[in-house]
Amino acid sequence: MKKKKSKRKTKLCTRYLLEQQVTATVEPAVFGKSRVDDDDDDNGVILLTDRQQTEMAAAVIEKTYKVLIPINDQDSALYALESAMARRWPAGTQFMLITVVEDLTEGSPAGELVHRMILQAEQEEYRQSMEAWLTRLKDTFSLTFPNTGATLESGRIAERICQCASTWGADYILIGSHELTAATRIALGSIASQVLMRAPCPVEAIRFRNLKDMFSSGKEVTPELIRELASQAPQRIIVASNLADQSNLAVDWIADSSLLDQTKIRLVAVTEATKRDTVGTIISRTKNYFTEHRHQRIIEERLRAMGKRIIARHPHCKLEVIVLQSDSVSDAILELASSWGADLVVGGMECDYQSTETDIGISAVNIMDRLECSAIAIKPSNGEPLHFSWYAGLQQSLS
Repeated sequence: MKKKKSKRKTKLCTRYLLEQQVTATVEPAVFGKSRVDDDDDDNGVILLTDRQQTEMAAAVIEKTYKVLIPINDQDSALYALESAMARRWPAGTQFMLITVVEDLTEGSPAGELVHRMILQAEQEEYRQSMEAWLTRLKDTFSLTFPNTGATLESGRIAERICQCASTWGADYILIGSHELTAATRIALGSIASQVLMRAPCPVEAIRFRNLKDMFSSGKEVTPELIRELASQAPQRIIVASNLADQSNLAVDWIADSSLLDQTKIRLVAVTEATKRDTVGTIISRTKNYFTEHRHQRIIEERLRAMGKRIIARHPHCKLEVIVLQSDSVSDAILELASSWGADLVVGGMECDYQSTETDIGISAVNIMDRLECSAIAIKPSNGEPLHFSWYAGLQQSLS
């Protein structure tokens, strides 16, 4: 009798809780002076030259970050604006709202001149209405963030967004994901995932897990409710890692971010599912078992080392290291995110698109299409990555 195959693809191999209470005292720098041993100077300080002071002053000048927010007239696209207004950004951060109007005449038969002219007239009318709408939206958003601009573009949406991000020098893209089901997003490909593939900077897709249930139950979704959902900081975060360099980007970004106390973090690695040898000898099967066990131990140790970097910066958060086995990286992460009720999934990704399913980078595209929560893909940057925080007062009022 044949054994029934298990439907479960993902296997939990390792689960380890990292807890560390770290108290770090950072002594503030004294501008214009440098600390030395008392033996070198009676006063314990030495004066710097004018040139050294100028260099120090230049070094401490804060970078002006740029955040690009693609929007359209759908409610789901406005989630990004509500989420942006609920966060504390670095001083002087510039925002750019971008709306892309697709060219309806592109691809229309050249011989149908009348039909083409009608489309052009309709598109021009729509463009004018969108321009007025975008201006009003920018004026409202500017009440919170004065350094805000807006641009109305024409063309293919994802392509124009990425071109604008590149020419403007965006440090971060915040995009509200459309209210499509996961199956529809897979079939059509969400704008967020298309932007993720081509963007020159980190991309965050905003999705609220609770919103899907509200729509399904027929509950009225008011602007006030959206604002409340957007104000809540993620309480359960998955950091996906394949132990490559781009995975370190995600770990470092989380470590340097401002997280609320008691935030739960799961640092996850996915390895290839075990192919059981039912033909080989007992010796060969035993050898394979110990080889696999050593491999799992190596992955676990490397994940622990990465996790310590996070917990050292966030001693009041709870971090677990988890190693999973699966035939698919994206399926394993999605299953964990769904069963655990994750609010945010963070992964590292190279700027160059690569077509390897085992790479967490390309898996990020599949994950972003199918997730029911927010996702951030961290990419390499020339300078210091952009970080933000959530307002603790808003969390208390919503609890």
